[in-house]
Amino acid sequence: MVLLKVVILFRLFAVNDCSSLHDLRSHFHDMKSGEKVDEFLKKYSGVSCKKAVPYIAVAEMLQAKYAFLPTAKFFHFRSGKEKLENYISENPNDIEARYVRLLVQINAPSFIGYSDKIEEDLKILKSRIGQSGLSKEYQKVMFDKLRKLGLQV
Repeated sequence: MVLLKVVILFRLFAVNDCSSLHDLRSHFHDMKSGEKVDEFLKKYSGVSCKKAVPYIAVAEMLQAKYAFLPTAKFFHFRSGKEKLENYISENPNDIEARYVRLLVQINAPSFIGYSDKIEEDLKILKSRIGQSGLSKEYQKVMFDKLRKLGLQV
């Protein structure tokens, strides 16, 4: 019984361990090759911070870009998309999740048909980022990335 309580307490505290979130955000924007995506997933897949889930899901989706076989491309994209969409449906006000989904949708090839939430995500991002608790520095990084993609933010 005591062991069960210890395990439950450990899990409760582990879920909120977001000490590596700053590094994760930085490395997320450096995934410019299949090797970098793999490194990101190896390093952060075991992170227990709930806020890391959208970034990890998008990294999984990015594996599709570097996979050789069409079936592998489909599997990676679908698996990551499912995780990201589930996270956003459970956390609809998470600005970072909206941001990374926006990045994916803007960069996804049109034949994939994954662009239906661009306007919604952009609207939510613009209207709620000030109340998000994100540092001004990271807010600037987010808006700079979106501007480089041609969005008016």
